[in-house]
Amino acid sequence: MDLGAFIARQTNFPESVIDAIEYHHEPKNYTGPHSDLVNIVATANYMASREGMSSLGVHNVAPPPDVVYAGLGLQATQLAEIWDELGLALSTANALADM
Repeated sequence: MDLGAFIARQTNFPESVIDAIEYHHEPKNYTGPHSDLVNIVATANYMASREGMSSLGVHNVAPPPDVVYAGLGLQATQLAEIWDELGLALSTANALADM
């Protein structure tokens, strides 16, 4: 168990959120009922890292295995569209956060 999952348990976060926190670096090891959320967070974590965003300042998050994308129903063309739009979406979110 990682520190984030431990703290989430201590503060009574929902089990789905705890699972996402605990397994977002290793989604292939998750076998519980919240695989969609775990896969979404794993994908978002990788995309954010690739775009230079990180809570720890480390930008070397490995891409999730293909089974994660497949579990979300994402195909290569859809992932390419997300990549194309990600920079603008993050810029917009940062601008809104600065308001």
